[in-house]
Parts: sequence; structure tokens; C-alpha cells
Amino acid sequence: MTVDAQADGAADGPAVSPPSAAATDLLRAALPDALARDDFGNLAVLLRHARAGCWAFALYNYVTAREQVAAALKQLLAPLPVFEWTYAPHDPHPIAYLNQLSEAEKSQRAIVFLFDFERANADVWKALDYNRELFSAHPHGLVFWFTPPGRARVARQAPHFWAQRSGVFDFAVTVPPTYEQARPLVGPQISLGDKEEIQRQLRLYLGMLDDLAGQDDAPPLFVAELHDKIARLAYYLDELPLSRTHAEISLQLAREQQDMGLEANVRKALGDLALREADLAAARRHYEAALAIYPGIGARLGEANVLQALGDLALREADLAAARRHYEAALAIYPGIGDRLGEANVRKALGILAIKEGHGDEALRLLNAALTSYREIGERLGEAGTYMVLGRATDDAAYFERALALHAQIQSAYDVAVDSYYYGLSQKKRGDKQKAAALLIQARDIWTQIGLPMYAQIAQDELNGLGA
Repeated sequence: MTVDAQADGAADGPAVSPPSAAATDLLRAALPDALARDDFGNLAVLLRHARAGCWAFALYNYVTAREQVAAALKQLLAPLPVFEWTYAPHDPHPIAYLNQLSEAEKSQRAIVFLFDFERANADVWKALDYNRELFSAHPHGLVFWFTPPGRARVARQAPHFWAQRSGVFDFAVTVPPTYEQARPLVGPQISLGDKEEIQRQLRLYLGMLDDLAGQDDAPPLFVAELHDKIARLAYYLDELPLSRTHAEISLQLAREQQDMGLEANVRKALGDLALREADLAAARRHYEAALAIYPGIGARLGEANVLQALGDLALREADLAAARRHYEAALAIYPGIGDRLGEANVRKALGILAIKEGHGDEALRLLNAALTSYREIGERLGEAGTYMVLGRATDDAAYFERALALHAQIQSAYDVAVDSYYYGLSQKKRGDKQKAAALLIQARDIWTQIGLPMYAQIAQDELNGLGA
């Protein structure tokens, strides 16, 4: 049932139209039993017509259905742009959605979907009241997706924000989505194209686990693979505790189901987590366990990936001979299986190794070869990382600036911190203490924010050396 829906009928923008046949079909498939159709249409009208900033609440009880409703709304609202913001521990305030918009987009009409806010703590909820004027200052239609308990909570903890709502729209269903309905929404591989897409997959898969809880028709292996996907997506979003929790569950389920391939993949993911957290012994244990499995099941890509990871570990341990051995073994596999990304990653790693060995010309050759490959295949994260390494190799500030700009655009907080740290060291070497301090402070603060205190301390030690 729609509650107090309001729209500004004097708005400009595309003419209002009823839901398209495709959108209606999608909704009918997603929500076969209890969708109040006027809520869908009324929310679309509100978002199309609202000129001043407004916000509404969309209620749901199953995430699988929520995502399909959101997809149908996007289709219906075109050509209005629809942006998404998803709660994260190091990005808890919804007003931060503005950070992902250009200056032009901040002043143009758009729709913003805000997800998973119910994971936030009480202080963040209260901040909704304090930020009301900021939300109202932009011509954006905001949709906060809440469960019914979340609606009650926001009314209690942010009463002024709640009072200014433009409507509450109910998309709850009485019958939970089945495995057969959920399965087509899960891709065979995770997609790491951009942060918004990573967040979309993470919230969908987390919600899908809740939706399927207690349902007998969900195969254990499907659930295990969901946990594995969640672990890897959370890793890329710097949510390391969440990543570890789901990786460990996936590992247990993989063993119970005797799925050697999944067990090896999860071992590799746990090794990556341990390496990120500077637990080198645990990283080695997981990588070697994965490497013991991959060749026996003919998983050449997995074998190459874990060989490269062992090279990264050896590089961290300053065992340059072992690093070269592992990298070259990986490089011998990637071309034969047509994996250009893996090949580029190893060439970049060999470039870093060449820097450490004092072979500057060889490092530049390898890094430029990797950069060319990344550009050709459209791999922005690898491209940005290579700029950072080229900055380290040449002390050229332009490379560091490119790396920082691209990583910021991708919204990879961990990599922005890495860029800032090495750029700061470069500026320290050049004698620009003020700029070095600013960069090192940025690195320290980001690492602290995303839960990597060991790296934050390294940055702080460099700051202490500057007298900052």
C-alpha cells in the first residue's frame, strides 16, 4: 500500500508513461503473489516528476525480489540516470553518494538507490537528521531500500528525516523466492568491472543467502559457491572481516561436498586475505594447499594464478630468486590458455622484481608491455597499478598522479592508499616534506579506516621520520 506519496507536477524531464510491458513482465516474474501495482507506478511517477530533492522509502522483505524491482524501475525511469550507493563500514554515510558524482551530475536530475543502510550503527542513523538540508540541496530522487523493521528504526532514530519523506512504497512479498528463481541471478563468475557493480553483486548474494535460509531445495554446493563469491567481492571492497567469514564457511562446505576445485579457489582467496593482512605464514599455507590441488584436477588457470601469488609472497619476503621462479612458471601457462589479463599481471610483477634487482631498463620494458596489454583489454585497475609502479621506477610525479586519479575514479580505497604512500616516499626523497607528509597522512588514514593498522603504522613511521 502506498503511504503519503507526493510528487511535484510542475517538474520538467521526460513525459510520464505507464510501466512498459517488459518492466511489468519482469515484475510479474519476480513478485508473483503480492505486489501492489499502484506502488510501483506511483514510485516511478514520484521519481520522474520530483524537481527538488526528495526521498522515499521502498520496503522489501526478500533481497532477491528487491533487486529485480530495482532493475525494473531502472528500465522504466530511463533516460534518467540511476546511481547506486551501498553501505560499507568505511563508507557509512548515505550523503557520500555525492562523492561518486561529477560536479555536473550533482546539479542534474537523477535517481539514487541507497542500499543496506540497516547495517549502519546508531550514530550514522542519527546523522540522517543532520544532513537533511544537504540531501534537499540536489535535484535527486532518493530511494532508501528498507525492511519493515528498518522503517520502524529510522522513524525512531531519525524522526525529522522520516517526517520529510515523500512516500513509503511496499514491495514485500508473502512467498519467499525459491532456489529456481534465485539461481538465474547468479553469474558463473563475479564481475569486477566497477565498484557499483561489485556492490550490486555483494548485496544481492548476501541477501540471497538470507532468502534461501531454511529452504530445502537450495543445493549445498550452490550455497558454498555463494559464500565464495561473497568472500571475493568483499575483498575487492576492502571489507576484510566479511570476506574472511564467508571464505571460511565456503571452505568448510567445499570440503563437505568434496569439491576440490572450489576448495582450491577458496584456499587461494584465503591466501590473498592473509597476504593483504601481512600474515605471510598463513598466506603460504593456503597458497601451497591450493597449488597441491590445481594440477591434479587440470585447472591450469588456477595453477597459474596461485603461482603468481606465491611469487608475490616471495617478493614480500625478499626472496627474489623464488619470486622469479614462480612468476616465470605462471608466465609459461597464461599465453597457452589465452589469459591476457594474467599475462599482463605477471609482466607487471616481473617489472617490480626487476626494480628490486636493480635492472631499470628491463623493468621499464616489462611495465610498458603490461600497460599496453591493460589498455587493450580495458583493465583499468591493472593500468592504474602499473602507473604507480612506473612512478616508483622513475620518480616521475606524473605517473603517481595518473595512478591516484584512476584509482580514485575506480573507488579502490586500498590502492589509493598504496599510491599515496609510495608517492609520499618519492616526494620525501625529492625534499618536498610538506607534500610528502600530506600524502603519507592520506595513506595512513585510509589504511586505518579500512582496518589495516599494520600498514597505517608503516605510514606513521615515515611521518615520524619527517617530524610530522
